[in-house]
Amino acid sequence: MAGNCTNTSIVSRAGLLVILAVGLLYSPSPRAQQARGSASDADAGSVSAGPLLLPTSHPPLPAESSLFWLAPEVDAQAAHVTAHSALAAASRSMAAGDEKAALGALSDPAARRGLLGPYVMYFAAQARLRLGDASDALGEFQEIQSLSPSGYLRDAAALGEAESREALDDQAAAIDAPSPSGKS
Repeated sequence: MAGNCTNTSIVSRAGLLVILAVGLLYSPSPRAQQARGSASDADAGSVSAGPLLLPTSHPPLPAESSLFWLAPEVDAQAAHVTAHSALAAASRSMAAGDEKAALGALSDPAARRGLLGPYVMYFAAQARLRLGDASDALGEFQEIQSLSPSGYLRDAAALGEAESREALDDQAAAIDAPSPSGKS
């Protein structure tokens, strides 16, 4: 009796599988990527009621990557790398007390472009001041201030200007130099 029940359940399972297989074979397959009203339908004379799939309508992408949102220009990236390398080399040289080597590392005009450019100018002015060239250092500190930097660089350039004037024995002008943070 137990064997009969097992055979019946196996047969009913096999029958169910056959019915599913036949149903899958004869069901229409989805064709989401094919447009309705294709050439084969037009040849048959049928008319499509659904919309035809078309490419998305959008403006063409610009040829230059700098015209994309948040994509910097290639030249700006190169200037940033140059400035970063110059600042790293100059910082090591100045820490070792070799201001001439620092000034050499900061002399590349490409390093003065971009976001780090004013910092390159500041370190070059500091190196000149330490080498005793206070008049050139004063000019660079004033040039940095004319760029209206914010934060530390604004304060450091004002202090550098005062130190340069003091090194030039112009004590009165050192006192009158712009104060850090614009405070009088």
